Amino acid sequence: MKNNQITTQSRSRCPQRGKGAKRRKRSGSCATVFRHPFTLVKCREAEQAAKANEEKEAEKTAGAVEGAEGAPDALAEAALSDFDLIFDANDLIENPSTRLPVCLCLDVSGSMAGEAIAELNKGVETFYEALKVDEVAMYAADVCVIAFDSETNIVQEFQSIASQGEAPVFHAGGKTYMGEAVNTALDALEARKAEYRENGVDYFQPWLVLMTDGSPNGNLQELKTATSRTKELIEGDKLTVFPIGIGQQADLTSLEKFSPNRSPLRLQGFKFKEFFSWLSQSVSATSQSIPGESIPMDINGLKGWADLSL
Repeated sequence: MKNNQITTQSRSRCPQRGKGAKRRKRSGSCATVFRHPFTLVKCREAEQAAKANEEKEAEKTAGAVEGAEGAPDALAEAALSDFDLIFDANDLIENPSTRLPVCLCLDVSGSMAGEAIAELNKGVETFYEALKVDEVAMYAADVCVIAFDSETNIVQEFQSIASQGEAPVFHAGGKTYMGEAVNTALDALEARKAEYRENGVDYFQPWLVLMTDGSPNGNLQELKTATSRTKELIEGDKLTVFPIGIGQQADLTSLEKFSPNRSPLRLQGFKFKEFFSWLSQSVSATSQSIPGESIPMDINGLKGWADLSL
């Protein structure tokens, strides 16, 4: 182990913190019962006219949507995208806790099929469950999940665990395009840090958890770019990387290029639950620390899941 310290750092807070938007009260409907007969009739007529107009507008909208090929899916996707942006912004505004961004970059290639992918799913679920019952970490831990095979998929955008639903479920298949996945993870981290600054939210030094059971076999230039970017961030004290090999076929030499200060560790068998339990405890300890404070790594905890005989 090259480095047994986890350094927790935060960036400076913006001068002005964003403030949550005020809630708008819904206006009352025409439900008041007037005693004068004429007024009551007029009220009923107004309600009926308004209802008729609403029905006509609904029919027009439905007709327009049905008449455009692929429009329902496009409208639904656009609506969901807008909702995600609004929800994400509100999450940062309404929860100003100092954040610990953690990106899980997970190999789900074909060689992970069977017991490995099943145990990985259980491990990530353990991670989510542990953080959700931690009163501090559930708001401080900002988790992003990226799964990679022959493609890179952002399964979960950065968001506090308190705002997320159930843990994602993975399926194995494809090759190991690791360079592409790490570049995507670093891009996501940079974008998230920019959002912190825009909303006046402090944050600890980001974590990148990289897990694989093989060797990278994607685009060579992507791989070189990913290792170079990662090394530069680590040397600038802007990133902490946890490189984890799964099984005996995991290429630890390739993993080491992503982590010049911390040697990669090999998982004991398929002890994903033990690893993610240890990771959640590390997240909890960091989220309760003072920014800039160095926290010793739990070496005894490593024995429960890592092969330390290397």
